[in-house]
Amino acid sequence: MRELDWHLLRELEELSQRMEALLTSAHLAPSSLASPQPLQPPVDVYETPEAVVVEAELPGVGPQEVHVELSGDTLVLSGALGDADQRSGERLLRMERPRGRFLRTVPLPTPVAPPFEATLSRGVLVVRLPKASPAGRQVPITREGA
Repeated sequence: MRELDWHLLRELEELSQRMEALLTSAHLAPSSLASPQPLQPPVDVYETPEAVVVEAELPGVGPQEVHVELSGDTLVLSGALGDADQRSGERLLRMERPRGRFLRTVPLPTPVAPPFEATLSRGVLVVRLPKASPAGRQVPITREGA
């Protein structure tokens, strides 16, 4: 094979690898198109001395459209964002807001115990999970008759 042909083949291989990396990073890889993944809304997780708090951004979602579940040491949020149906007589010009089923799992940094609390206000779901009291907690002893 001539040297020029060898360089062209090497450049084509490098171009192919770059294109694959670009498609993968943009979530446009053929495998992701064949089996689309559920949306993952952004979350903030923070810890207070008393609880673990998870805040999820869910614009336009009502309380009846979101499901909150605790599975072991993982918080699971699921539901649907927006309506994907096009209304009759309308022609879609641009669609940038995410729509469709969402699923978000959040591993918890510490064991939690009921009562749990979830509120949805202004497109933000706030889940408050009180920390479980540590097992084997020492019981203070008081002196009788003192």
